[in-house]
Amino acid sequence: MADEAHAHAYSRYVYGFQCHMEFTPDCVEALIEHDEKELAAPAALADRPCVQQPDQPRADDCTGMNARLMAFLDRLAADHTAR
Repeated sequence: MADEAHAHAYSRYVYGFQCHMEFTPDCVEALIEHDEKELAAPAALADRPCVQQPDQPRADDCTGMNARLMAFLDRLAADHTAR
């Protein structure tokens, strides 16, 4: 699910994220285009269960996750600047 993200706070200004914060529709299309030949041979991907076919990432909407991430980063930057 595109709207899933995991974060861990290590300290006040150090965080770890597990998500695809860079995903936009343009980014998804660029990734698909880059791997076009590989994705055209699904049998070659049988042993790679984490590789999605193009329709799956195209259907994901990362808008909400990206908006929450940007809001978090804005607050983090403001907090850091204010100290």
